[in-house]
Amino acid sequence: MTDRQRRIERGASLARVLWSNRARIVLSTGALGFAAFLAGSLIPPFHRATIRVAAAPEVSAQWTDAVLRDVAAEQPGRTNAARAGVLAAWADLIDQSSTLRPDSGVERADDGAVLVWAEDHEADAARRRAEAMADRLVARIESRGPAAGVSEPTRSDPQPTPAGVQALDASIAKARIALADAQARLAEAQTEAPAAGDAAARRRTSLDAGRRAAEAARQELQETERFARELPGAAPSAAPPAVQGRAEWRNWRDVRARRDAVAAQAAELSRTLLDGHPRMAMVRLRLDDLEGEVGTAARRLADALGRRVATLRREADRLDRTVASEEAADGADEAARTRREAAAAQVDAARRTLDALETARSAAEAEAASEPAVQAVAPEVSAVPFVSTSLAETEYRPDIWPIVAGSAALGFLVSSLYAVVAAPRPQPVPAAPSEIAVRGRRRGAVREDGEAAGERRAGSLRFDITPADELVGGILASEIGRVVIVPIGSDERPAAVEIVRRLALRGRPGALVDLSERQLAACAMGVAPDALGVSDMIAGDATFAEIARPDFATLAEAFGAGRAKVEEAAFLAMERRNVLDFIERNYEVVLVVCGGMPLETVKSLLTPEAALVVTVEGEDEDGIAAGTARLRAAGLADMILADGRQLAT
Repeated sequence: MTDRQRRIERGASLARVLWSNRARIVLSTGALGFAAFLAGSLIPPFHRATIRVAAAPEVSAQWTDAVLRDVAAEQPGRTNAARAGVLAAWADLIDQSSTLRPDSGVERADDGAVLVWAEDHEADAARRRAEAMADRLVARIESRGPAAGVSEPTRSDPQPTPAGVQALDASIAKARIALADAQARLAEAQTEAPAAGDAAARRRTSLDAGRRAAEAARQELQETERFARELPGAAPSAAPPAVQGRAEWRNWRDVRARRDAVAAQAAELSRTLLDGHPRMAMVRLRLDDLEGEVGTAARRLADALGRRVATLRREADRLDRTVASEEAADGADEAARTRREAAAAQVDAARRTLDALETARSAAEAEAASEPAVQAVAPEVSAVPFVSTSLAETEYRPDIWPIVAGSAALGFLVSSLYAVVAAPRPQPVPAAPSEIAVRGRRRGAVREDGEAAGERRAGSLRFDITPADELVGGILASEIGRVVIVPIGSDERPAAVEIVRRLALRGRPGALVDLSERQLAACAMGVAPDALGVSDMIAGDATFAEIARPDFATLAEAFGAGRAKVEEAAFLAMERRNVLDFIERNYEVVLVVCGGMPLETVKSLLTPEAALVVTVEGEDEDGIAAGTARLRAAGLADMILADGRQLAT
């Protein structure tokens, strides 16, 4: 097992442990979080009393920053709430910043007023402290007489304004305020003015194009989803135009066309030939292969359609969001235009009202000027209050949610750690030596003696060569149906003959197919050099019964390469695979000898269930190393080294 596999296994084991203890972890996390919440809710709240002290500008000028600091410094600290020792400790933990935060203060507002505030655990105490601070602030103001700063008018003062003119002045002041407000709203609406004509036209054009693109994407998405649902039984012509341009669809269409042609050929031959005829068998094998290719092509097309559907869905959602945002922007422009028009109408109405009031005032002044002047004596100005106060009270509690989250996280970590530590450790069960040997030879790994392949010792390179008896036992135990043999040595008595005969003697008769150039294995089993073989069956010059040669010593049968020459390499490779599949269906095990063949051809003869055996009779370590290096370079690294003449120890 590699380090990566061990890490994956450890992660999977940890996940299984946590999942099996999920109820305990969830209960611990919820219990600690709920306990922290209940404890935090027992903390008493804080009360703040705020008094706003306002006065005339000439009076509030006496409240300098030094005066405000003195008033704040004279204020005593907050009272301590009476509570139990455990509750006090928990309150200090929840609100650790309460001792560092000021509990009273004096601040100056933007309008010149002074804000005096105090905090306490009791609302009455906070109110009393704030009122005391406000009283001290007011006491800092120098006293004034009832007529201080007021000059007594004389009889030479001008005549007072008539009551009608005063009423018009008040109305004019209100009208000017209304006009200023309307102008402010108009200015604000103009800052949100809609886009210019060209920009608005471009936005509408973009909005229309986005709507069309979104509709086209939705339509293509629906057509692609419909074709994907109907794919197992759909015809190639039923595919949407966008799908017909994909390489997966063209491959599926071509494979289906070839499958239909071979099916028609099989139907035509079935009218003149029996089902057991070799040509019928070959055609049916080819039809089965094409059926598999059609299934593979259909799965690839389905995967491509799935990816296309996901892409189209994301694109349609993006276009819908874009259209929605552009529609919202267009609606915002329309609303801004409406607000601007309404504000302009209000400005015009306020200006007309102000003009009418000013005209009426001018007429009233002209009428009052024609009347005789009357002198009046101003009354004595009495003392008026020059300080105003207002009280506001608020209540707040310390933030307990960080403590709740921390308690829940602590419960989760502790319960998870306990589950991992207390979980039972599975004890590894050692495998039997025979099982280890069979598994190692089924994987076909070429092993070097020593601790690791990266720690070779110079001069001690040795290979694990499997004797023929052990190789036969592994084939029987694993039930392998095809063994591809590539000889490295040049022994005149190939190991494939020993293997196939020993399999037959142990009750599992098989077949030997010699595709090598020298045909040593076939000749060793009684096949003549010029006998009919696999190539003749592919060319249609021989039947299966004619190319099979029984071994004179056992029940095994041998097949030679044949004497016919097939010029088309692709057709030869495909039909050779079909012949091997046919032979494999009729025998329990098939040994294919590939001596002298190109390594690419050897790779084409290997199936996922086949085993690659490299025979090394009569070769030294240098020759074995060179031969295995060539096979690895061609991508044939999964192999078993075997010696047909070496006996098992």
